Amino acid sequence: MPRKPRDRKKESRTYYLANKEVIIKRVTDRYAEKREEILSKNRKDYAENKEEFMAKMNAYRDKVGKATVLAWARKGNQTYKQKLKAEVIAAYGGACQCCGETIPEFLSAEHVGRWGARHRREEGWKARGASLYMRIKQLGFPKDKFGVLCMNCQMATKDGKPCPHTKVDVQSALMGVAC
Repeated sequence: MPRKPRDRKKESRTYYLANKEVIIKRVTDRYAEKREEILSKNRKDYAENKEEFMAKMNAYRDKVGKATVLAWARKGNQTYKQKLKAEVIAAYGGACQCCGETIPEFLSAEHVGRWGARHRREEGWKARGASLYMRIKQLGFPKDKFGVLCMNCQMATKDGKPCPHTKVDVQSALMGVAC
C-alpha cells in the first residue's frame, strides 16, 4: 500500500529533527563551495527577469502587509548594527578606556583628539551611529583616531574637562599622553 502524503511529510520532519546538525552542515558546506556560482546565477536571473521578481515581491508585500515586511527589515538591520557595534567595541578592548565600564549599551565610539564635531560637520550623517562604526571598521580600527568610552565619561569630558572617575584628561589618556 502506498504511503499517504501526510505520512511522508511526518517521516521527513522526523528525519530532519533527528539529523538537523548534519543536514545544516551539509547545506552550509555546499553553499560555501558554490557561493560565487550561486550568486552569479541569482544576479543573472534577476537581471533577466527583473519585472517578474518585482511583481512577486510586491505581491508578497501586499499579502503579508507592508508593515510586516518593514518590521522584518528593521529587525535584520538592528541585528547587523548591534554586531557591528560589538565588533568595534571588541577591537578597542571591550571596555571604557577611562573607567572600565563593560556593559555594551553604555559604550560608544569616541573621536580621539576632540575632532568629533568637525568630523560630523564634514561627513554629515555618515559620522554617526552605524555609519561611523562601519567607517571605523573600514579604516582598520585606528587607535590614534578613535577609542571607546562610556556615555558618562563622554558627557563629562565633552568640554575638555577631566573625567570625574579618574580626575584625568580622558583625551590625553586615549592618546597615550601622560597628564
